[in-house]
Amino acid sequence: MGIVFLAATLLALPGTLFAELVLTELMAVADENRRDEDGAPSDWLEIANTGSQPQSLLGHYLTNNRNNLTQWEFPDVDIGAGSYLVIYASAKDRTGQELHTSFALDRDGEYLALVAPDGVTVVSEIAPQYPEQFEGVSYGVAPPGNPLDLGLGYF
Repeated sequence: MGIVFLAATLLALPGTLFAELVLTELMAVADENRRDEDGAPSDWLEIANTGSQPQSLLGHYLTNNRNNLTQWEFPDVDIGAGSYLVIYASAKDRTGQELHTSFALDRDGEYLALVAPDGVTVVSEIAPQYPEQFEGVSYGVAPPGNPLDLGLGYF
């Protein structure tokens, strides 16, 4: 038991596998310029893999509720090294060609987190909540080491 706990703790430390997955951007007002496979505009969020190796999101979770860290589970999907993955926050709950969470994002702001497969370890979060969102403007942070590292803000 102690070894498993130690391994889980080490995986969550900066510079380890989980620390390389970062919530980088979101749009909480349905984006008319990014339509899903149904042709509908949708809220969306982006996860970056800042590491040098591809990473699997299998078993990870996304949530907008800090009291339900296992709200939406990722299927078997990978993010390449230095790549980004866009997930629609449409409340359509799909894991096919496009990924759609079981929840939509609140334009007035809310908590958002990527959670490890253990259902407890928060890998990346926007807390206590992101601020009010506006049409046509995304919100986020450039990942560490990005030459456009602007900190948190609208862009």
